[in-house]
Amino acid sequence: MVDFILFAARHKQDPSGIEAVLTLLGIAVVLLIYLFQPSKQFIRKNGVPCCPQCGRQISLKASRPNCRACGASLMTGRPLLDLTSKSEVADSQARQRTAREEWLRKQAQETEEARRRRVVEDAFREEVRLAKAERRKGKIEENGGYSDLQLYGVGALVVLVPVALTAGLYLLFAR
Repeated sequence: MVDFILFAARHKQDPSGIEAVLTLLGIAVVLLIYLFQPSKQFIRKNGVPCCPQCGRQISLKASRPNCRACGASLMTGRPLLDLTSKSEVADSQARQRTAREEWLRKQAQETEEARRRRVVEDAFREEVRLAKAERRKGKIEENGGYSDLQLYGVGALVVLVPVALTAGLYLLFAR
């Protein structure tokens, strides 16, 4: 068809009506075939194609129409020459539904397991915190109602005040 256009342009002849109609018809057929081909439905995360349902990375190969992680169908539309039977389509949909239900069940189990782990960890942290608080109370009672930090401060004052007074008196009277 391109030859017709180039031939007509080269010989400066007006293309006949049939050639123009055939050219437009050919362009329309190619455009329709291109537009009605199935395409992959995906989202991009940092430039990487990902499944819109589970968010995991997917392959853009036409031979992989489903997400390998959750089994979701990523193809939009059906091919023009779809040779699959209705039973194959029903089987495929049932497999996808089963895979989706399995994925949801697995997610629920993982969530419940994480919640249980958090509860156990929180209980352990609380137990450790209570043990530390009890040790701290015992240490304060042992020190006569003062914490170690308070005793260190008093000890520092006991040592540093005479040193500071001595240094001040020395500087004052040494001249």
